[in-house]
Amino acid sequence: MWNLTLINLALSVIALLLSGLNAYWNFFRKPKLQVIYKDQEPFRKYLISDANPGSPEWYVRIKVINTQKAIAKNCVGRIVEWHTDNRQVESFDPIKLHWVSNELDNYAGLDLSYREFDYLDIIVTQRRESKFIIYTNTHLRGIPLLFDANARHLFKVAVYSEKEAFSFSWFLIERDLASEEYRMIAVSQIAENQVEKLLKCA
Repeated sequence: MWNLTLINLALSVIALLLSGLNAYWNFFRKPKLQVIYKDQEPFRKYLISDANPGSPEWYVRIKVINTQKAIAKNCVGRIVEWHTDNRQVESFDPIKLHWVSNELDNYAGLDLSYREFDYLDIIVTQRRESKFIIYTNTHLRGIPLLFDANARHLFKVAVYSEKEAFSFSWFLIERDLASEEYRMIAVSQIAENQVEKLLKCA
């Protein structure tokens, strides 16, 4: 009887250890997506705009990298929240973003292996009108896609894959008065703990 109890106890301990190892293994087998932005090349591209041939515009994009040893399948990026001059744009719908390596009209997700990265297109400037536009051709509804470059904008990007890897990042767009005129706007990545403070600023 005592031996049977010990055996049952040992089996329970083994089962618990195996369960823990399985959870540990699954945790580290999940991909991890990191979002990076710097207000410089290659995150900024000075290119000819299809809308204004002969008038170069800034194309702004963010870098997404998989930092875990598991494939991040069908990665998708969306702008999910938008604020202009401290007020949330309530009519703003989540907008699916475009991967740089895809064809211009292809907004499908893509796979990222360990340490592999790609860029998501975010905005294009329209300097003649002192505005910028979100880079997308998939949302033709009556939602705001064109914004005044003289205002301050704060927006949230969500990037995720099929295996539940996800990353949220905040970005700030404001008038760039300190640099050369053709840049027009400055874009910066904002830490989560700064967002509330920025939204409260008058």
